[in-house]
Amino acid sequence: MSNKISEELASALTAANRRYQQGTDALDQAASELLGINRTDARCIDIVLQRGRVTAGDLALAAGLSPGAATTAIDRLERAGYVRRARDPDDRRRVIVEPTERIAELAEEVYGPLRDGGAVLMARFSERQLAAITKFFEGAADLQLDRANEVREQLERNGPLSAQG
Repeated sequence: MSNKISEELASALTAANRRYQQGTDALDQAASELLGINRTDARCIDIVLQRGRVTAGDLALAAGLSPGAATTAIDRLERAGYVRRARDPDDRRRVIVEPTERIAELAEEVYGPLRDGGAVLMARFSERQLAAITKFFEGAADLQLDRANEVREQLERNGPLSAQG
């Protein structure tokens, strides 16, 4: 297999990826509105649901939040009944954040149909094709996360572009 792809295929793949990201963004916005939370809180819920249990500090790091902002988000999510705090049995100073059954059920209601539709979509591809698609998504995610870190570093060094005139 050649690693060189045509400009036309590269352009089509880039456009499809951007459309996929727009679809993800639209669904996440709609889900946030349905749950009555903001997008930052929704990102925190996603992290907690993926990990099952996470320390407040690790949640802050994963969500790109300061410790204070993470605490505020956890407060809001706890009031909404979506997460609960528990003390770490190994270190009583650390707080563990866990999803509630309520948010697990709501997430299934909102996102469950994607799993079902995704199964139908995946059935159209061979195991080999799905492995390639998975590898692409993993690499693309790494590229985006690395670039996000570079942009944050640029922001810390220079401030927002809008303020640079």
